[in-house]
Amino acid sequence: MQLFHTCNFQYKTGLLLHMDHIVHLHLCWSWHNTLA
Repeated sequence: MQLFHTCNFQYKTGLLLHMDHIVHLHLCWSWHNTLA
């Protein structure tokens, strides 16, 4: 059960990091478009 909890936690953390990365890319893209 502990192993499952750890994997689930890592999955959720990875998902949050992935979402944060997408938002970061979106902001960078918007910023570049503003400069263009």
